[in-house]
Amino acid sequence: MLIEPANLVSLALIVVIHDHRTLDVFDRILDVEDGMIQSRSP
Repeated sequence: MLIEPANLVSLALIVVIHDHRTLDVFDRILDVEDGMIQSRSP
């Protein structure tokens, strides 16, 4: 929904969500736990 328009104009979208069912629609996932940020693919 928002990914295609963002790619067309070279924008980044940051979405904060706690629902793990929607993680497959994102290009990159950042997990924050105990102050540590880790990147992973969906």
